[in-house]
Amino acid sequence: MNQLHFSALHGFASAQLPVSPTHQKYKTPYNQQPWFVCGIFIFLMLAAPFAHSTGTPALPADYRPCNADAYSIDPDESGTNIRRHPSAQSPVLRKINTQGHGFDVHITGYASGWFQINKASDPTEEDKTLFKGNGWIHASLLGADGMGSGTRLFSAPSLTAKKTGLVRVNEGATLKSCSGKWLEVKNSTNGKIGWAAPGTLCINSLTTCP
Repeated sequence: MNQLHFSALHGFASAQLPVSPTHQKYKTPYNQQPWFVCGIFIFLMLAAPFAHSTGTPALPADYRPCNADAYSIDPDESGTNIRRHPSAQSPVLRKINTQGHGFDVHITGYASGWFQINKASDPTEEDKTLFKGNGWIHASLLGADGMGSGTRLFSAPSLTAKKTGLVRVNEGATLKSCSGKWLEVKNSTNGKIGWAAPGTLCINSLTTCP
């Protein structure tokens, strides 16, 4: 319960209410009677959930912190929605439309098929900031590409895990999830899924990486 509501209730509870002549024989004021104290307690218990309902909700149970980069691959010409929470029903914080080319994002977390980002920028305008804060983008709208002789994919975010495939240059990949600096991706050409090690994916939406 916020401080304002608590202060008001405290003041109400501590006020010295007048005692009628009929009840002069009772030395204890009304606001110190057991029934009065119990009533205030019950009211506080019932009001507490509503007092906290407007605060920032807890992160989803499956939330994982991440530190990675990617770019948008949203085909919707009207723009890409950045939402307040990881839900399609959540309010839109910003709709980004870069007129046919993707924008870059920095990923800070993952939950339930959504990526949490704290920044989006336009690579064609000296990394002009398009969004800054805490927002969520659906996983299907973010991607990366292979680089060099191909980005190796693993069955788990570990270099000792089983190899599951490659993402070659220009094959493209859709992001699935993340864990720390590792990104789980799906090869857009052959459907292979695996984890890419930090720094092994091309996150340049405008050109290929060596």
